[in-house]
Amino acid sequence: SRPFAGRLSDRFGRPAVIIPGMLLLAVAMTILAFSTSQFGMLSAAILQGFGFGGVQPSLMAQVVDRSTDHDRGPALATLMGAFDVGVGLSSIGLGLVLEATSFSVTFLCAAGIGLCGAGASAWDALRPKTAPSTPSVAPEAD
Repeated sequence: SRPFAGRLSDRFGRPAVIIPGMLLLAVAMTILAFSTSQFGMLSAAILQGFGFGGVQPSLMAQVVDRSTDHDRGPALATLMGAFDVGVGLSSIGLGLVLEATSFSVTFLCAAGIGLCGAGASAWDALRPKTAPSTPSVAPEAD
């Protein structure tokens, strides 16, 4: 889904791909929470693949859109580092949830994370845009 996601986000805007992608991730985790069959697990895997396949390239494109030539490399490195930290911290956090509860609750928590991502992306898309502030330089005193 990644090649299509890039074209779709170029045509319709980054949020138009990121938000549905995050919702697909949430749906996939919800299916896993209640699945008792191989079909359910396969369906969840396919939805998760399409969701992440839309989210990741669209987020990378959004970072490129919002960065200058000078800071593009560090901005993309920060995004990818955030992905890595998120994977690590969620593994620990959801592992603790699993120890205290069940797989169903753990997958529902993961679905909640996906919903939070969709909500944050929607908020970002809907908030008023302001021009970037430029640092003011005080005139030199004589």
